[in-house]
Amino acid sequence: DGKLSVKWFCDQKYKNSQHLIQSNSKSLVAVLYGILVSRGLIDPEKVVTDYLPEFKGTVYEKVCVRYVADMRVNLSFNDYQSMNHYVAANGDSYELEQVDLYTGNSGWKTAFSFEEYTRKYLIEEENKIMTDHGAAFSYASHHTNVIVRIMEKISGEPFHQIFEREIWSKIGANNDALFMINTFGESVGGEGGFSVTSMDMLRFAIAVQNQEFDAAAYYERVHHRFDSTALNPQNIIHKEHRKE
Repeated sequence: DGKLSVKWFCDQKYKNSQHLIQSNSKSLVAVLYGILVSRGLIDPEKVVTDYLPEFKGTVYEKVCVRYVADMRVNLSFNDYQSMNHYVAANGDSYELEQVDLYTGNSGWKTAFSFEEYTRKYLIEEENKIMTDHGAAFSYASHHTNVIVRIMEKISGEPFHQIFEREIWSKIGANNDALFMINTFGESVGGEGGFSVTSMDMLRFAIAVQNQEFDAAAYYERVHHRFDSTALNPQNIIHKEHRKE
């Protein structure tokens, strides 16, 4: 019924502290994406390079925006390859961290830009997997930042300004939402770089539940039209599905 039943903090001084919500950040991005799709500003059936021509020559030249948003791209890169990447430092997710913020070799400094990373690791990568685009779910955080880049391109604004206007200003938030950028000034927090308070995250969740956002296409797809077969265990791409 939308009423708060229990509220507990281990220390009251932290109740207004923003916490890094990791991949829950993707949910915030998804709703904003749904708003822009519902307004006709983003066409999910267009190829990514229709919006981001700078990514021609990469896997994004061959997939539609919908598959990127759904993470149904036939790509050797995925977040499952090295779950211990912070120790092993040899998996795809570790490389993604270099785009985001931290590298073990250079400290708190981005190793290369978002576009440089995309060209370095996502050129013709789909040839290593035995499935078609759209057929299987493959969790790759990089895709969410591509969606963020599309939003910025079609609006001509940085992501945080769009998000503030369309989402955060609408939920009655008590505190700022913090969003990560890299040392190139690029918006790379969509995949896991939001920091918000727990109460403001609850306000966002209630707003989604009550369908308070102008995102009819998002609500329709989540509740009625999403192809759940892509999430069947046999259709989820892990490292062992790749051609060697």
